[in-house]
Amino acid sequence: MVRTIYSLLIKLYSYSIHLVAPFNQKASQWVIGRKNWQSELENKLKGLSKERIWMHCSSLGEFEQGRPLLDSIRKEYPEKLIILSFFSPSGYNIRKNYPGADIVTYLPIDTPSNAKLFVDIIHPQLTIFVKYDLWLNYFLALKDKNLPIIIISVLIKQSLNSIYHGLFTVRCYKLMDKIFVQDEASKDYLTQVGINNVLVTGDTRVDRVTALPTEASTKDFSLVELFKSDKKVLICGSTWPKDESFLIDLFNHEHFKSWKAIIAPHEINEHHLKVLESTLPYPAIRLSKLDKTNAPENHFLIIDSVGHLSSLYSQGDLAYIGGGFGKGIHNTLEPAAFLLPVIFGPHYKKFQEANQLVAVKAFTSIMNSEQLVKAFEYYENQSFYKDAVQQIIDYLYQNQGATDKIIQNIKTNLLK
Repeated sequence: MVRTIYSLLIKLYSYSIHLVAPFNQKASQWVIGRKNWQSELENKLKGLSKERIWMHCSSLGEFEQGRPLLDSIRKEYPEKLIILSFFSPSGYNIRKNYPGADIVTYLPIDTPSNAKLFVDIIHPQLTIFVKYDLWLNYFLALKDKNLPIIIISVLIKQSLNSIYHGLFTVRCYKLMDKIFVQDEASKDYLTQVGINNVLVTGDTRVDRVTALPTEASTKDFSLVELFKSDKKVLICGSTWPKDESFLIDLFNHEHFKSWKAIIAPHEINEHHLKVLESTLPYPAIRLSKLDKTNAPENHFLIIDSVGHLSSLYSQGDLAYIGGGFGKGIHNTLEPAAFLLPVIFGPHYKKFQEANQLVAVKAFTSIMNSEQLVKAFEYYENQSFYKDAVQQIIDYLYQNQGATDKIIQNIKTNLLK
């Protein structure tokens, strides 16, 4: 009964996406990307008889979480074929040519027939899901063929004793061969409902972000360094209009005159960029137009293309991360990897690292522009700034190593 209801809801969800697709670009990409998925996947696999490992990621954030393990598997098992799937266009479009995977594809909608067919086609020796993705029909299709399933970087923040969790969530987790969780609390929640195949390994995102400084060191930031001149720089990452309204108040404040800012809006479109440019109190230049002649004279650098932000943190002294006045903050571990204290809005509670680093004042949550100015002033104090940096160093050191723990378990118990 549960599977029947779940499958019906999945089909209704798919129909709703198809209905809005003509009017919504992301929905349109979601639909188009899944057309002819069977024939395209079969063609990609034609003639490839290697054993296969499948990793599924919901979107780009989950990919970055799973990436350290994916890269480690590629290194440990170069003879195996790696298949990477995405649910969301935002992940697929950016990583469809990722060299660490042999095949990158959309995940077909989770109906019983799709799940059975997809699993029949790829027949993975091991399947890896990342963090929150629970797809009942795929799990059942894999178990029907006795194919092992693991899920990594799981973080559970509430009891699983409710009717919904009992009927769906717990059932999904019980189909897993191994569950790798971020903390002891997550393990406790699972053991309370009779799930014991759990190992606390930490968050693989920490392993991913600690590699970013090395990657950034290979990139040419000479123009950005000309823009910086001798000023300190605030990196404003993945900002939304609400974030930007408060940032404008900070930019107009007396204390900010000796700083510059690099702004990377979450939504990059011409209308938004023009509105942002019109509200800034000092001269601004877009990254696409930055050159040796105009770099030093501008006070703001606006990032008008994707793929730069995680490296640009290397050019900053302090970070503001957007999303905290909406559904939730964006990635704060990336600026932390470059030892930048971080400021963000109030919606951060579901992120473990944010909670821990707010508690030790390495990160600061704000509610309005007045609190933003105060947070900025706090980190201008060199003593407080150094304390924050040390707390970030301690956090990164203490939370590294999740990938190694998972890959060792895979080598010992799953891919002998």
